Amino acid sequence: METPLRAVAALVVCLGAWSCSDSKECGSDSDCKGARICQQGACVDSGAPPEQKAGPVQQPPAQGAPGGVAPLPPGAYPVAPPPPAAPPADPNAGCVTPPPQNRNGILRSGPSLDAPEVVQVPRGYGLTILQQSGIFYEVTVPQTGHRGWMNINAVTRGPCL
Repeated sequence: METPLRAVAALVVCLGAWSCSDSKECGSDSDCKGARICQQGACVDSGAPPEQKAGPVQQPPAQGAPGGVAPLPPGAYPVAPPPPAAPPADPNAGCVTPPPQNRNGILRSGPSLDAPEVVQVPRGYGLTILQQSGIFYEVTVPQTGHRGWMNINAVTRGPCL
């Protein structure tokens, strides 16, 4: 059964090739693709530039470009603006950082170790430094509203980290 099918298939291929050899490729220009035209039964190039399909315009690679890839023209892609700059550090910022043996910074009523204590400010609280007098900073504590003098050894200039 398999042998007769092969014979029939071979016969169809032979007959198809024989009958097609005398047929024409085209009967009119509409039978040809693109810008080709029909001449003497064959589709041939018309000599006109091929029609361009809609889409991006491709440019030839730039000479010397790595991998033959042309560099993008300026403005080809929008450039994101740079992130906003960090605000400048407050030159008057300070942080309570007493020596390790102390848990708090002592806020005093005047720039002296003999001045009465106003309040103890916990380590890590932010301060605003107003001025310096000897070994003391005059400060305000924004979290509590207190104002007084603190030994410079208990204060680190700059924001609390």
